[in-house]
Amino acid sequence: MFAPPANTVNRQIVEYRISGAFTIEDENIRKQFETEYSKTAPLYYRGQIPFDTILARIQRDLVRL
Repeated sequence: MFAPPANTVNRQIVEYRISGAFTIEDENIRKQFETEYSKTAPLYYRGQIPFDTILARIQRDLVRL
């Protein structure tokens, strides 16, 4: 199985952190994502996790990468 060199993977992770792809700092874009996410609420058996909770979890775990 092919695996990229570790330094390539680490560089990609850092680029994701810096790029804002997981932070959604633009308030308009964040609202659009939240609106679309809320439309999927009926799909959740035990209730939908709040969008802000998901983003907070991503932020917390990005630090570990």
